[in-house]
Amino acid sequence: MTAPTLHLLKHYLKLEYKSKATISGLIIYAAASVFICNLVFNQSINSATWNALLWIILLFICMNASVKSFNHENSYRFLLYYQLVAPNTIIKAKIVHSTAIMVLLALVTLGCYSFMLGNPVNNNVLYITTLVLGCFGLATTLTLIAALSSKAGIGPGMMAVLGFPVIIPQLMASIKLSKMAMDGLDWSVSYRYLIILIALNIISVSLSLILFPFIWKD
Repeated sequence: MTAPTLHLLKHYLKLEYKSKATISGLIIYAAASVFICNLVFNQSINSATWNALLWIILLFICMNASVKSFNHENSYRFLLYYQLVAPNTIIKAKIVHSTAIMVLLALVTLGCYSFMLGNPVNNNVLYITTLVLGCFGLATTLTLIAALSSKAGIGPGMMAVLGFPVIIPQLMASIKLSKMAMDGLDWSVSYRYLIILIALNIISVSLSLILFPFIWKD
């Protein structure tokens, strides 16, 4: 990343630190969701359901975190950014910022989830790698959707409608790869889905860098 991107990323992290309500609210949401799952299943849960529920919780957390990506950016701040930095600088800083938040929330959720419902994962390194790659892909795609929603002036509900069909391939690859990690399959068996997930992330980043300047100029 270039110096302007790092500077803008530092600015976004400072804003996030000053307004702690967003992250705190998402952590409480994750903890409450895990606690409800614990009350329902009482640790008697099979591995497939364990994996599915975790990804459902992470999906809603990512959706809620992405909705707020451009909420605090009013027209005057956009005008200031327009004069100071290139559009690709903004989208790169937004993607890294959103990814950092989502990875943090995913690891916290995984920790709470494992504590309350046990951890049936056999290959933890592959599972955490899948979580990081999945969060990166979701952050990239949903950040671009959030930018579109912000410019179009539509609500968070419409953003979910627009974003969910786009992230289905990334979700499918992430869930399949995480299931392989739970079954303890070797990296040589799961590398195909790992490559697919990385390729989808590269496509998401490329599309964001190509399309965001047009959204920015509008």
